[in-house]
Amino acid sequence: MTVSCQANGNLNKMRESHGSQKHGPELQIPAADVLYRSMNDHCTYRYWFARRRFFVRGQLQAACGAAGLLAAISQAWAQTGPTPLPSIAPVAERFVPMTVDSGLRPAPAGGVENAAQVIYSTQIFEPGASIIRLKFGTVQLAGDASLESGVIVRLTSTLTGEVQTLTGLSAGQWHNTSAYLNGPQVQVELLARPGVAASRITIEGVWVDEPVQSPQDICGATDDRVLFTDRRVARTSNGCTAWLINDTNGGLLTAGHCTPNTITVVSFNVPLSTSTGAYAAASPDDQYPVDTTTPQSENNSVGRDYGYFGVSVNSNHGLLPAQRSGGTFNIISAPVPSGQTIRITGFGSTSLPVSNTWNGAQKTHTGPFGSLSGNVVRYFVDTTGGNSGSPIIINGTSNAIGIHTHAGCTGGGNQGTAAQYPPLQAALAAPRGISLTGKGLPGGELFAIGDAANNFGTLRIAPDNFARITASGARWQGLAWDPTLSMFYSINASGDLYTITPDGTFALLGHVVGTTLSLTGLGFDTRRGELYAVAPTNGQLYKLTTSAAPVAIAVGAPQGGNLRALEYDATRNVLWSTSNTGSGAQLCQIGMNDGARTIIGPLGLGITTVPDIAVNQITGELFAINPDTEQLVRINPATGAASTVGNTGALWGTTFGLSYRTTPPTCAADLTDGSTGGPDGVVDGSDFIEFINAFAASDPLADIDRDGTVDGTDFVLFINAFAGGC
Repeated sequence: MTVSCQANGNLNKMRESHGSQKHGPELQIPAADVLYRSMNDHCTYRYWFARRRFFVRGQLQAACGAAGLLAAISQAWAQTGPTPLPSIAPVAERFVPMTVDSGLRPAPAGGVENAAQVIYSTQIFEPGASIIRLKFGTVQLAGDASLESGVIVRLTSTLTGEVQTLTGLSAGQWHNTSAYLNGPQVQVELLARPGVAASRITIEGVWVDEPVQSPQDICGATDDRVLFTDRRVARTSNGCTAWLINDTNGGLLTAGHCTPNTITVVSFNVPLSTSTGAYAAASPDDQYPVDTTTPQSENNSVGRDYGYFGVSVNSNHGLLPAQRSGGTFNIISAPVPSGQTIRITGFGSTSLPVSNTWNGAQKTHTGPFGSLSGNVVRYFVDTTGGNSGSPIIINGTSNAIGIHTHAGCTGGGNQGTAAQYPPLQAALAAPRGISLTGKGLPGGELFAIGDAANNFGTLRIAPDNFARITASGARWQGLAWDPTLSMFYSINASGDLYTITPDGTFALLGHVVGTTLSLTGLGFDTRRGELYAVAPTNGQLYKLTTSAAPVAIAVGAPQGGNLRALEYDATRNVLWSTSNTGSGAQLCQIGMNDGARTIIGPLGLGITTVPDIAVNQITGELFAINPDTEQLVRINPATGAASTVGNTGALWGTTFGLSYRTTPPTCAADLTDGSTGGPDGVVDGSDFIEFINAFAASDPLADIDRDGTVDGTDFVLFINAFAGGC
C-alpha cells in the first residue's frame, strides 16, 4: 500500500530486523506469526499475529516511525492469554491528488421552461483502477439547491454508463464526494437551466480501492458459503458488513472495530468482483452516504463490540435504503433454543479454490448455534475478513440476535455481540441525526411531510416533537388539507400529485402536466374546492385539477422567482406565501385571480427560506418551520414577523410540506361579508349577490355540492340554506 512520508520504509526495516527478534525487554515474535500488515496514508497500522490470535491497531508517531508500533505490540503481546481475532475488512483506499477546475460557467440562454443543458464537461482518468471515487473541492451550484431547477453535477462511468447526479443539497450530504463508480474513467458534467447564475466545481483527487489480504476463519476444512442476495445487508466503504434494523428510519448496525465514524458510504446489491478479486461498485442507485452525526460504537473486545449509525437519502432517487429494499431485521435477545440454525450473511473475503469473483461479494452460510456467555454469542458458521458487522440471524426469520465481530471457530465457534448488550440497547434508545428524526409521539392537527427521512407525520412541540406515521416517496414539496374529502394533497419534485389520508395511506392522482417547472407549496381553497401551487423558478401561480390526470393552469402572469410556500386561509379568504431571498424571507399574499404578490413584511429571526406554511383554519394562526434551526415559528399575519414556538425535534431540508388538519366552520349561504370577501358568520344580501354573480359565471364558488359542476342543484341548495339562515 502506498503511504506518505517514510512510514512504509520504517515498517519494512522493522520487519526485517525485528521479525524474529525481541520486541521490547522480554518480547520475541517469530516472523511466521505476522499474518497481516497494512498501513494507510494517515499512518494508521494494523498487525495480526496468527498463532497468538491477537490484533494490534493504532496510530504511529507523527514522524511515521516504527517506535509507536513496537510499543503497542510489546504491550499487547505481554497480555496473558490469546485474544480472538476481529474479522477485519479486507479493503483499503489509495488517494490520488489532482487539480481540476471548471471555472465559473454561465447558464445557457433561453426561457425558464427549457430543459437543462451541459455547461461544462471533463474526463477524470486513473489508469488501472477498477473503482474510483471523486473528492470535490469547491461545489458552487447556482439556483435552488434542493430543486431540479438548480444546477446539478452529473457523473457517468465510462465503463458501465451508470450515472450519479448531485444537487447542491445532496453534494453536501455526500460531503463533497461522489459515489463509487466502476472503471478507471468518469465523465463529469455541469447541467443548468436558463436563468440561473454562474456555477463552478473543482476536483482535488480520487480514491482508488485496493483489496488487501485478511484472516479467514472457516468452520471446517472447506469454505461452504454460497452467493446470496439480501437487500437488507450492505457492504461498507471500508469493506465491513452492515445491516438495516427496524428502528424509526431503518438505521444500520455493524461491528465497532469497523470504526463506524470512518465509514463514509454503504452499498447494497453489490455485484461480483473482477476476475482478479478487485471489488466492483454497486449502482449509484444503491449507494448511500453516512450521516456523520449518527455513529455510536464501542470496540472493547468480544461481546463489547458494536456500531450503530444512519445514512442520508440516495442522491439519484431520494429514498432511504429501508424504503428502497422494503425490509429490515428485527433485533431480539439471545439466546435461542438449543440446536437452532444460525445464518451469517456478509461480504467476507475469499481465497482459492473459491473464485476471485466472490471476494467481497455477498455470501451466506448456516450452522448450529453454539452458546451464549454473558454478551458473547458463539456459532459454528463460516466467516472471513469483511464479515465483521454481519447480522447473526435465526435462520428462516427476519430476527437477528446480535452482531458478528470475531473469529475463533477452531476454539468454540465464531463470535459476536449479543443484541441485549446494554450499551448497544442504550444507543438504540438514543439515536442521533437522521436516525432520530420522526421519533416522536403522534398526535395533534399539524401535519408535515418530507423531513430528512421522507416521513409523513404529526408535529407537536417537545417533548412530543415530530412523529412519523409512515415514510413514502421522496422530495416532497407541499401539503394541503381538503376538509371535504378528509385527506391531504401533496406534490413531489417530479411533479407527481398524491392524496394522503391522515393515517398515512398514499394514492397517486397522476403526473401534473401543463408545465415543466417544479411546483411547491400547495393551498386548497375550501370555498371553491380548488387546489393551488406555485413555481419557485418564476413565481407563477397555478391551479391544479385534482382529477386522475392533473393539469396545471396558469393564473395571471409570472411574478418573478423566490416564491416557495403556499396555503389558503379560509378565515381571511387569501393565499399566503413567502418570498425567499438571500437577505431574509418575507410574508406575502397572492391574488387568487391574477397571482399578484403583496408583500406584508419580513419574518426576521434570520430566516432566509420557508418551504411551506400552515394555517389553523379555526384560529387563523400561521405557522412555518425554520429549516436552519429546525424550530416551529408562528407568523403574525399583519406584519409578517415570526416568533419561535419551539424545537420540532426533527431534521428538515429546504423542501417539505406543512398543513393543518382543520375544518373551518361552513355555511352554504355564508359566502362574503362584503369587505374582505370571506365568510363573516352572517347570512345577508351580500351573500345572495355573491352567489348570483358566481352562478351566472359558473364560478366554482357557486358549486355548493362540490361535484365540479355549477347547476340547478347548487341553486336549490343555496336558496334552502339562505332561507334557513344556516
